Amino acid sequence: MRCVSCKKPLSDPVSISRGMGPVCWASTQGKLDKNPTEENRIIGAFTGDVVLVRSGKGIIGTNIPQKVIHHSPTGFEWGYGGSGPADLSLNILELLIPAGSDGEEPVKCFRGECSATAWRLHQDFKRRFIAAVPREGMTIEGVDIVEWLVKRGVSPTRCPEVNGHPKGWQLRMPHAADTIMEGI
Repeated sequence: MRCVSCKKPLSDPVSISRGMGPVCWASTQGKLDKNPTEENRIIGAFTGDVVLVRSGKGIIGTNIPQKVIHHSPTGFEWGYGGSGPADLSLNILELLIPAGSDGEEPVKCFRGECSATAWRLHQDFKRRFIAAVPREGMTIEGVDIVEWLVKRGVSPTRCPEVNGHPKGWQLRMPHAADTIMEGI
């Protein structure tokens, strides 16, 4: 695994769990504390793994842009089963299964829209992944998310590099008896 910020290899368990090495982690903490603007809350690009960090002052950062708001107008959160974790879950799934990519009518939200599949799965996703994240944050590996989706009969239609798979690898929605995964 590589640091989401500087792309250097990570070796110690704490850094691997965070998705960042100690230097980038400290830099991120200071940046969030000094200037907690929306643009500073985006910690690197989404590359398949979900990175969640919290500064010493409690300000959160992630590599998931908030494109859809339905449950929580105050933003993302994790570590419990509330509205902030629900919106985080919905936005993660919307990145992987964009509106319209599942062949169904998109679901209109308070702000924006999401795929019907992301809507159907986001509460279960929240309970499985987001509610269990410790307060300080962690990295959720993309391969775990993809495996979880595939077990539910869903394959992401758009997913960046996940554990060595090339950027832009394509999976498609399974159809009845022809459930296959292209690119793996």
